[in-house]
Amino acid sequence: MSSDTEVDVLLFTATGDGALANAFDRADRFDLAVATPTDATLDRLQNGEVPPPQLLLVEFEGDGDGMELLQLVNADETLRRLPIITIGDTPNARELSYDQRANAHVERPSDPDEFDEAVERIESFWVRAATLPPLTDDS
Repeated sequence: MSSDTEVDVLLFTATGDGALANAFDRADRFDLAVATPTDATLDRLQNGEVPPPQLLLVEFEGDGDGMELLQLVNADETLRRLPIITIGDTPNARELSYDQRANAHVERPSDPDEFDEAVERIESFWVRAATLPPLTDDS
């Protein structure tokens, strides 16, 4: 991926965490949209965005809305290819996110001031190193 390419990202945040959304919004290469609750996020993924986001970031604690969203995305043939990164800090969030076929899990920083560094690491890999799937089957 070119170093000047922006990646369209949809951030699902069940808690509406402004610090997390702000850190992703400050990233140079992410074009961020934020969605909540689960049904609105799924509707946006299935019907609302053309082109769809290239990366889904899910606030994930191993249960509740984040778990439901991952299960729904995995069950949808048109969304199954969408790369998913989960972000959480509960003891079992990492294992549960991989059980639900997330592509990566990032430990949520305990200090909101560390969010920018975590987002920079995500951006470095997913924008500069990884090759994302095409936006549509026609791409």
